[in-house]
Formats: sequence, C-alpha cells, structure tokens
Amino acid sequence: MATLGILGTRHPIIAHTLAVLVIVSVVFLSSCIWSPSPAPNPRRSSPTPTPVHRSPSPTDRNNFSFDSDGQILSNYWKPNGVVDSQHTEALNAWLAQNAPGTDIATLIFNNRFATQRSKAVADLGLGNR
Repeated sequence: MATLGILGTRHPIIAHTLAVLVIVSVVFLSSCIWSPSPAPNPRRSSPTPTPVHRSPSPTDRNNFSFDSDGQILSNYWKPNGVVDSQHTEALNAWLAQNAPGTDIATLIFNNRFATQRSKAVADLGLGNR
C-alpha cells in the first residue's frame, strides 16, 4: 500500500505543486505583515504653504479706518454690495501702479493708505460720486 505524502496526496507532481503554493503564500503573507513602512522619498518635499491674504476687518480700530474716500472707493468697488468686475480690474490696475502688493480691501480700510485712497479717488475720477 502506498503511503500518503506530506500534503495528503500520492501523486508527486501534485504534492510538489501544492508545496510550492504553500511556500509562496507563506512568504507573500509574511512579507505583507512584517514589511516595514516605506521610507519617505527625500526628493518629495511637502508643498510650501502659500500665504493667505486675509481681508482686513474694518472693525479693527488699531490699523483700520473708514473715511469718505474709503466710502467712495467701497461704493465704486461694490455698488449695491455686489463686486463689479470692471471696477475691480480698474482698482487692481491702479494698485499695481501705485501700491504694488496691496489688495483692494487694504487700500479701502487701512489707515496707513489714507493718502493713497485720496489719490485713487482723484486718479479714477470718482470725486463726484
């Protein structure tokens, strides 16, 4: 009577195939379980955070004020409370020439830009508004 092999079969090719499958499965599973987490890629750095330009609050009494020129510019920029894209472009063009790096809200509300507000009102022909 023939004896059974290790994996319970009498046929040597089937026993060999089953043994190989068991070994490959054990090796694969152990590599999945015991493999260390991948090392960080030294070439891939975290993205540099871009500065967020926060609109200034007109209620901050330390740096902000709201004068008549600010009111004129605010009404020009946002007639009836809605931003006008053509007026926004005109104000940004004026700012690029006269106060580079300054946003519209800062021009309107920051007390350090009082003289620039007066100049903007004059340059944009808004004095009669």
